[in-house]
Amino acid sequence: MNIRKIANLATLFFAGTLITACGSSSKVTSLFSDRVDSIKVEVSTKVSTDYIMLTNSDKAIVKLKGNDESSLPAKETAKLKALAEDLFVKRTENIVLSETKANGRTSHPIFTVTLYRNDKGESSRYEMGDEADGITQCTTKNIRYSDSFREFMFSVVRILD
Repeated sequence: MNIRKIANLATLFFAGTLITACGSSSKVTSLFSDRVDSIKVEVSTKVSTDYIMLTNSDKAIVKLKGNDESSLPAKETAKLKALAEDLFVKRTENIVLSETKANGRTSHPIFTVTLYRNDKGESSRYEMGDEADGITQCTTKNIRYSDSFREFMFSVVRILD
């Protein structure tokens, strides 16, 4: 494991620890910067839309088709919140590194991230597809997503699978 990966893992652990510590505080303050109330992460297919709702509490809510809502363990919640904060709220990490046009592929699920501020949602959609050599081959584009975004997306898909 190279030094950069170790540093990234240490940063994620530290951020997760801070978020967990903030979540146990008695103050009623936002765990997300910029007054983000919650983040909803959806994976939509032709059959269903499953989602994870990251809230200001120390819980993340998972909703799968045909099942009741459930909660994620605290460790997974902290990891997802830290990645979501960096990627979608602070935007300190790149999401898309490059895009090129492509045609003729089959359709894939859509990955949607919605940031809620004061009960108003702002959504961003990301295509999913087959991955080869770090490039996601989607229906309309070949996209090179950053490692941080791919880690977040694969974590969500694994949880929802």
